[in-house]
Amino acid sequence: MGSFFDGYVATLDWPASPFWPQISTAFPDSLILLSVRDADAWWKSASNTIFVALATYFAPDAPDDGWTRMGRGMMTTFTPGWQDEASAKAACLAYNDHVR
Repeated sequence: MGSFFDGYVATLDWPASPFWPQISTAFPDSLILLSVRDADAWWKSASNTIFVALATYFAPDAPDDGWTRMGRGMMTTFTPGWQDEASAKAACLAYNDHVR
């Protein structure tokens, strides 16, 4: 995996964050930082920004390209119910617990 990361010294957020275990294994001296916030504040922020943009990946006229497929995969991997407040908050809290 090392050559894949040649020239890079850091990564953050998606799409790298779900792969933190593999990155940590490949680079055992790396720091894994987890930023957390209240689930209600996270939901308000995500649903008003990120989720609005990502919803376009699921639109009937969305292009079938690599970027769109990555966005769909990212959200359905996070939780298939990412547009549902309770499901998304539960997934966020579960992800944080898993990383901890």
